[in-house]
Amino acid sequence: MAENFQLAAEFIESADGRLFCCHWRPQADNWSGHCLLVAAPFTEEMNRSRYMVTLLAQTLAEKGIGVVCVDALGTGDSEGDFVQSTWQSMVNAMHVASNVAASAGYRSTSVLGIRLGALVALYAQSLIANLKDFHFWQPLLDGKPMLTQMLRVKMAASLNRAEDKGSTRIFEQQIAAGQPVEVSGYAISPTLFGELNEVNHQKADVPSCPIHWYSILPSADRQPGRADLKIQQSWAQLNKQFVTHSIIGPAFWQAHERTLVPELVAATATQVASR
Repeated sequence: MAENFQLAAEFIESADGRLFCCHWRPQADNWSGHCLLVAAPFTEEMNRSRYMVTLLAQTLAEKGIGVVCVDALGTGDSEGDFVQSTWQSMVNAMHVASNVAASAGYRSTSVLGIRLGALVALYAQSLIANLKDFHFWQPLLDGKPMLTQMLRVKMAASLNRAEDKGSTRIFEQQIAAGQPVEVSGYAISPTLFGELNEVNHQKADVPSCPIHWYSILPSADRQPGRADLKIQQSWAQLNKQFVTHSIIGPAFWQAHERTLVPELVAATATQVASR
């Protein structure tokens, strides 16, 4: 049976250079006029989420909903090296994705933010045309924990190689001297290091449109972490269209091998299609 959509992969010229764009476009006879924009997660979590994004995109495209994913400067297949990445370049990629959707004729958009991509989406919301709702997969809404996690990985890797494992203070001194810190093959520039220390959900507006927060839990008897629950309670008070979803499944953004959570894809597709 033939697929009811087309996958277009191309480079888009932007202020940040040539950015790689994947567009799952429904066939004309299956066109809903709605599109999902993807705000990808950070560094290696981006690579580990690719299969999930592809599965969701195919599912939505079969339902007549387009999906656009643009790799930010220095990430994925886009131009540049990761050391050139900044917080603004990640926000800019969402603006480019919105422009692609508008140029393709979509009349409305949803946004999927995965992990730190959810925070990027919040910062980019004023740049997204015809925004109807947000869908956040296990969102990370503060840059500091991601930075801390990466530095811990670097210290652990040094320990395994019997090297001086260093410390967060040493890495901060390295950044202060204008030198990037390399973690798992990703060189974090002093600019991005400083930005990750500053960005958080409290500095972004809470959207007035519906927000769907999907927590991926290892078992039915587990709950989201305390920090997540605190944000959820706060948002529920500020936005009456805030909805939480609990999905049982593995942490696909952490798994080294290909890992899928079909239940998460199905739940998200249902919500996006019922906007």
